[in-house]
Amino acid sequence: EIASCLVGSEMCIRDRASPMFELLRAVFGHEVNPHFDTQLFTFMAWLQQARMALEQPDRHLPGQMLALVGPAGCGKSYLQLLITQMLGGRECDPSLWLQDKTAFNGNLWEAEHLIMSDSNLEASGKARNAMRYKIKELVANPSYPCHHKNKEQLTLRPIWRLTLSANDDVTSANILPALEKSTKGKIIYFKCYAKEGFFPESESRQERHQATLR
Repeated sequence: EIASCLVGSEMCIRDRASPMFELLRAVFGHEVNPHFDTQLFTFMAWLQQARMALEQPDRHLPGQMLALVGPAGCGKSYLQLLITQMLGGRECDPSLWLQDKTAFNGNLWEAEHLIMSDSNLEASGKARNAMRYKIKELVANPSYPCHHKNKEQLTLRPIWRLTLSANDDVTSANILPALEKSTKGKIIYFKCYAKEGFFPESESRQERHQATLR
């Protein structure tokens, strides 16, 4: 229901998925962001492509990594949670694989949404280079290795979507993949905003979550 509402006009979202629309207005800074419309419709197109990839697994329908960057508590991780629900409900953190800290990636194939946070990433040059290289492969290649420990490696077609949430500070900036020629078209950065009073206290978050998914 929500995914279909997100494919189309702003009016479609307003009429049929108001809680989701209000969340996107808050996180993408409708009142203060001069690029709000671009971010909103880019996000909708990204989600549409992700849903199509799930529905048509035999087709190669790649999608860029989505990077949500903004102040702590503005809803970045919450939006990632909702993306997981809209992509089937399964998620996995690929940080160890992307930063060359493990030779096995079998767990990645047990989820459709690969979800990362800057708190789980290393800022060393080696880790950043490894992550940049693997992100380019992961979001674009029509086939990818599947390697469980103590099992023969397979080559499969991925239908993953990759997201990263990060704070807008110097420490996080040193971790994020740079936008350069080699990553052009493979990473989308979204600026996120904190709307005062939008997110309720922790005991009420479940109610908002249910309302947004309804």
